[in-house]
Amino acid sequence: MRRRSPASAQIARRLLGDATQLALRPNTSFGAEDAAGEGLPRSEADVALVLATFSAAAIPENENHGRFLDALRRASDTPLAVLVDLGPYSRRLGAQSGAADRLDERRRAWQGFASERGLPRTCVNLAEPDLGRVEAALAPALGSAA
Repeated sequence: MRRRSPASAQIARRLLGDATQLALRPNTSFGAEDAAGEGLPRSEADVALVLATFSAAAIPENENHGRFLDALRRASDTPLAVLVDLGPYSRRLGAQSGAADRLDERRRAWQGFASERGLPRTCVNLAEPDLGRVEAALAPALGSAA
């Protein structure tokens, strides 16, 4: 069973209000990207936002990450946004020489990847999220609801 991320709940409440209920879906395995949207509610009446969450430890690739986002778009009319967790990659880099540059390079890669698809996006360390920055980046996905 997947545990609810306290940061995910904080982000959902910040974007959608205190009464927001968070629903986490299981991770999607490589090769199963085309089925990622199965079971998603079709419209905003049921779900206000689909937030595709990725780890910055991975390099964004059209063959899997792009197919995953495409499947989510096909499955639902609900607004879609991208959140990239910088924490795991930052921890992996540690105090290595050039770590800050490598983390910034990965952040730019993910931001460009989502931007090319016209998706609101943010990169944040989910262990210590800057909720104001997340809200500013993802609010466009919600239009007037934010």
